Amino acid sequence: MYTCKVMDGGLGPKFEIVTDTDLDVPIVSTSIDSRHSMLLSLINRCLGMEIVNTKGRGADFFGISHPTIHHLIQASPGVRKCKGYVWTKFEVNPSYEYTPDDEASLSYTALLRSISFSKSHMDPGIKAEPPSGEYHEDHTAALRSLLMS
Repeated sequence: MYTCKVMDGGLGPKFEIVTDTDLDVPIVSTSIDSRHSMLLSLINRCLGMEIVNTKGRGADFFGISHPTIHHLIQASPGVRKCKGYVWTKFEVNPSYEYTPDDEASLSYTALLRSISFSKSHMDPGIKAEPPSGEYHEDHTAALRSLLMS
């Protein structure tokens, strides 16, 4: 588990990813897309293969592009003082239903599926689906150590 934070960085925001196992070692950047891209590159390097596209989609990964979060940001006091903020007009859509992105760069479940799929094409003896929603311990430990590095 990890937490994504957007913090005050002085002249602009600071984006942080921190694991629940090592709170003292956050991954920090002033660019949301480059922070996400660096994380994806680390995942690929840890796995030893190109599993995820490393083009950063930081706003989606941090949840900032979600309509509810976007609306809450605009409703926050002082948002009009933010230089460069692009105001968005919202229309209420009661039938809107959020569906999580099923891309490996944004979803842990999709990442596990991509890893399993890639491994199964390298070695036919490996199953295409992770057992009962959980992936092998060595991959989980590798990803955990990746986020802590």
